[in-house]
Amino acid sequence: MALGEIARAGLAAESCAFDPGLTRVRMKRMSMAEDVKTLGKVIAKEKSLGKGLLAAAKVALGGRDFIAEDDYPLHVTAEGRNKEGVAADMAAIREIAVASLCEYGDEKACESVERAKENKAKANDPKAATKKPAH
Repeated sequence: MALGEIARAGLAAESCAFDPGLTRVRMKRMSMAEDVKTLGKVIAKEKSLGKGLLAAAKVALGGRDFIAEDDYPLHVTAEGRNKEGVAADMAAIREIAVASLCEYGDEKACESVERAKENKAKANDPKAATKKPAH
C-alpha cells in the first residue's frame, strides 16, 4: 500500500520492502566484516571525524534488532537538488508510511497520524500563533 502511494507521488528515487522471512535471512547473513565496512561508510559520509564517530556509535548501539521479527521493513532513497527538498520528500514518505500502518491497525502509527494532523491544523491556523496561553 505505502510503496504504491509513494511511487504514485513520485517521492522516491528507489524503494523496496522485505517480508519478515527474508529480513531474518539477510540479518543472519551479515558478517562482522560487513558491519565494520558499513560503519566505515557511515563515518566517511559525515563532514567531520567527530560527527562520523557519533553517527557510527548510534548505528552500532542500535544493533541488528531494530526490526521486529514480524515487521515488513521499507527502504527508501530520495534525491533532490537541495537538502530541504530531500527532507520534504522524506517527511512526505514517512507520513504515507505511517498512515498506511495506521490503516492496518497499528495504534502507535494512528497516534502519530493524529498528532501530525493537529500540528498541521495549528500551523495553518493564524489565530493559533497569536493566542496567548491561559494562566
